[in-house]
Amino acid sequence: MKLAICPIAWINVGEPNWPVAEPGTMLAEMREAGFSATEMSRVLPKDVMALREMLAAHDLRLAAAYLPVTLMHDAFVDEEMAKARAHLSFCAAMDAVAILQPSGNSRHWGREGPHPDVIAPTDAQWRRLADGLNRLGDEAQSQNLTLCVHPHADTILETPDAVEVLLAMTDAATVSLCFDSGHLVYGGGDPYALAAAWAPRIRHVHLKDVRGEVLVETRVHRWDFFTAVRHNVFAAPGQGQLDFARLLAPLAKASYGGWLSVEAEQDPRLAPPLATNRAAHGYLSAILETLPRH
Repeated sequence: MKLAICPIAWINVGEPNWPVAEPGTMLAEMREAGFSATEMSRVLPKDVMALREMLAAHDLRLAAAYLPVTLMHDAFVDEEMAKARAHLSFCAAMDAVAILQPSGNSRHWGREGPHPDVIAPTDAQWRRLADGLNRLGDEAQSQNLTLCVHPHADTILETPDAVEVLLAMTDAATVSLCFDSGHLVYGGGDPYALAAAWAPRIRHVHLKDVRGEVLVETRVHRWDFFTAVRHNVFAAPGQGQLDFARLLAPLAKASYGGWLSVEAEQDPRLAPPLATNRAAHGYLSAILETLPRH
């Protein structure tokens, strides 16, 4: 297992009132904190050569890149498939994991616009989504590329049951899972049981901790995702309620050898990114030393 870091601790484009780090400072601090790879950010170059040069200057590589896609609606599917294919090509060129987030029917991110609550997909929408992902999975495989689907709060993949539906409808050989500890807890799941149950499908991992008292408030007040984030529902690993040794044990048992990307969207004024993520790197590194190697 290898440790990577997500830029969202430094640059959260969804929170315009939070401080924003300069990209060069962010990359330098990632390396100083001990990480060997980053995930993609909208502030980094989209040009492959420029991105390679920038990352190489900081002794980093690209672990993964994330893209929301709306594949359930006829009105958007052709454009969204084209966007997804461009994403696959970019990830293949960077030797990075391609992460897709099904975003239709969600509270925030769908092409058709936001909804007050997540709308459960119809059977036809589930089939359209699964068909699109299966086609993209085949194309990813032809490029020797790992394609992962990401569960996310306030979307149709918020709950473990919904994730199970999509896993059953997609090809296990070509459509993998990005396991996100924080989002799965947010959606009511048991991350320890799910890590064990889904280990054969997991090809990428996002590690975030959860502040239990804020999650309780989120549910009481029915906050949307962005409101919960502004109240710092998430934390870096080791700074919330989750036991990451217990969480990572089933992945080690399954011989998971991919990236573990630390990802905690929280106010950088309260959680200075360098110090916070250096501590997370040390915490996780100590755990990885104790895990059995298979």
